[in-house]
Amino acid sequence: MRISQYLSSTLTDHQVNSKSLSDRLMIRSGMVRKLSSGIYYWLPTGIKVVEKLKNIIREEMNLIGSIEFSSPLIQPIHLWKKSGRLVQYGDELIRFKDRKNRTFALSPTNEESITYLIKDEIKSYNQLPINLYQIQTKFRDELRPQFGIIRSKEFIMKDAYSFHANAKSLQKTYNKMIKTYEKIFDRVKLKYKIILAENGLIGGDISHEFRSDMKRNLKFNGDVDQDHIKIERQFNMDGIDTIAIKKESEIEYFKMKYKKISEILNKNDLVLRKMVKLIVVKADPNSDHKFIAILMRLKDVLNVREVEKQSLVSKPLRFMKKKELLKILNFNQCDFMNTICKSIPIIADYRINRICFPIIGIKVDECYYIDLNFKKKVSYHKICDLVEFQEEYLFQSYGEKIEVREGNELELGHLFQIGEKYSRSIGAYFQDKQGERKLIKMGCYGIGVGRMISAIIEQNHDDNGIVWPEVLAPFQAAILPININKSNTVRNVSNDLYHTLKKNRFEVIFYDKEMSFGKMLKDVELIGVPHIFIINHVNLRLKRITYRSRMNQLEEYIDLNDVVTFLKQRSLKN
Repeated sequence: MRISQYLSSTLTDHQVNSKSLSDRLMIRSGMVRKLSSGIYYWLPTGIKVVEKLKNIIREEMNLIGSIEFSSPLIQPIHLWKKSGRLVQYGDELIRFKDRKNRTFALSPTNEESITYLIKDEIKSYNQLPINLYQIQTKFRDELRPQFGIIRSKEFIMKDAYSFHANAKSLQKTYNKMIKTYEKIFDRVKLKYKIILAENGLIGGDISHEFRSDMKRNLKFNGDVDQDHIKIERQFNMDGIDTIAIKKESEIEYFKMKYKKISEILNKNDLVLRKMVKLIVVKADPNSDHKFIAILMRLKDVLNVREVEKQSLVSKPLRFMKKKELLKILNFNQCDFMNTICKSIPIIADYRINRICFPIIGIKVDECYYIDLNFKKKVSYHKICDLVEFQEEYLFQSYGEKIEVREGNELELGHLFQIGEKYSRSIGAYFQDKQGERKLIKMGCYGIGVGRMISAIIEQNHDDNGIVWPEVLAPFQAAILPININKSNTVRNVSNDLYHTLKKNRFEVIFYDKEMSFGKMLKDVELIGVPHIFIINHVNLRLKRITYRSRMNQLEEYIDLNDVVTFLKQRSLKN
């Protein structure tokens, strides 16, 4: 590619306003441009990287027999109603109506639509298992887009779906998919770790995340996040020194000292797993309510961002203080749930549905008040996933060794054993060997393509710009002629080298217009071209040119006739 015919839009660091290092480098190198909050153009340099990563993913998926397909970006809303995720997904689901007043959604994921397809295509056990994948743009109405393409309204994702006759077959494909993900990340030299995760709203029993280490640069604890941390400390169960329990007409206060909450509960014939905590927050000023109640398991930690996505909740999240609570709740008498149920909408984490008769308490300052008088069934305004990831819970559930997920890590891929959730709601059955009608079992497997690119940049850069693994570099080589318009020899040799490299199928960026050497070098090092050839009339007299490595910035002279052989050898090493 000649620079005179290419859209090269590099910027200096002071021209870019972003807290994320990868976002700054992507904008500076001309990979992306921002159209609006959470919405980006992919420019030619960025597209080259994206397509190379897509091809690597395709190659590895095809190797395990996964078949590429393409699902519609627009989905009828009734599929989301059937699965129960319409309410759970909340305001993040982008919805619109057509001219016939029918409601549709822009796809954030495809569990419902792919199951709808499979229910008509798969009828017999001998058609199973089958594994389908696609790489396409998804949409999500992020409340607070940030970190560039890492958290945006429009994003590129590889999503795969497998369908099975039994759990053994699903497990086999799941294990194979984990190995495939490892190969994909290894090929692009991306450092990662695999952790056991909760399935959340997707459903099922088992899931794993692939996460990258972003410690070097990406800061997830900026100004907004510090507020979240303070709120989370208020909402979790740290700092409790007293538990108040009403027995008959009297309230007993139990000092924690060095005791665990479970010890005090057990002494009062209360079971920890049945304990649910109540959190009262301010309602959105535009709603018809003043307060919103949140219910979740006692041991869980509130995910503030998920709560803020709920339309009834004020943004940023504001929790009620002691003086405010006293005006609306009789919490200090351990009698508050009747008032809550009568006048305040309740948003509940879906996990408490597993508790038959929850025992509800509220934390106010350092005291935890338990309402034992409330024996009714609670009616919820909305049920959704409100919990932060918890390693201890997963360890207790699955017995698998858990690595702690840190705040500066980025989720790149997520795999789920979903089971029969969508088959049951959509009606996807097959006939087994005995002629019995059974539900199809399902797994789903996602990779964030844009997130992978951001993570690779975070892990591979220096003061001059991006240092791509060669398999992803937008160009393999760059030709930098010095004084091209002043020297016919430099111009002719540069042109000949450009055509020779192209003939040998190398991707080359050729600076064929007059530019200062400093500007050319800054550009190619910023966008991360691995191999740089510098041509000037002094070296040409000796029939040689200068080679510069982007990786280590070392330079050496090479014979003009040996460039192709030299480049092939260097490319093989990488």
